[in-house]
Amino acid sequence: MKAYYINLARRHDRRASLEGQLDRLGIKAERIEAVTPTDLSPEQRARHCNTSKLHWVTEPELSCSLSHHIALRTFLASEAEHALVLEDDVILAPGLPALLASPMPSCDVLRLETFASPQYLRSKPFARIAQGELFAMHGWCWGTAAYVISRRGAEILLADTEALSAPYDRVIFNRYRAPGARLRSWQLVPALAIQQHRHVDGLADGDIAPAAKASAGSRSVSPLQGLRRWWESEIQMGLPKTMNMALGRAKRRIIPFAGD
Repeated sequence: MKAYYINLARRHDRRASLEGQLDRLGIKAERIEAVTPTDLSPEQRARHCNTSKLHWVTEPELSCSLSHHIALRTFLASEAEHALVLEDDVILAPGLPALLASPMPSCDVLRLETFASPQYLRSKPFARIAQGELFAMHGWCWGTAAYVISRRGAEILLADTEALSAPYDRVIFNRYRAPGARLRSWQLVPALAIQQHRHVDGLADGDIAPAAKASAGSRSVSPLQGLRRWWESEIQMGLPKTMNMALGRAKRRIIPFAGD
């Protein structure tokens, strides 16, 4: 299995921290230099960062998605069947090497991360891998700091360029909207990764979120756009989630981190 980590050129501290973890775990990973807003073309900004559209992202969010796409294209240029993709601010649990050495389940994306906030999962696991259990996800999950992806999963994500107009986590882990709806995505419990600021109270060292808020600006929403957003949120995603909860098929829970 190939392994990649995304790192901004100026974040030497994060690179050193993550490479130290990888060395201790015996994992060899290739560095992917992160895209920054200054790297974006006018065409990319106009297409994906236009606040007059229904779906749009900030320039830092688009840069994050494009960084992951570079990792996916690098993976597909290899002969590997699966790849581990990491962001540079992630904390890894000691059990990660055992999982990577295990036969991968027949899914497109295996989410290894916890966001330390409630998430909707299937009530019962459908399989085990290494020391964890695999659950189907309902709704979407925040964060893309650690996941294993198949060649099919990478190809689906790269083929849908319109998905760049949504934050990457809402694309890859949204089972109710393309391209996420085409992906077989599972959550590992307990999780083997967590972002630093989610693990250490009071630590706020993100590169995307603060900049995203600063660059978002004001936005007016037309009645039609408001209706479409309500339909996507409350009907396409909210209704199935509510029905599965009512039928006992889904459960709201916080995923524990195996490194604690």
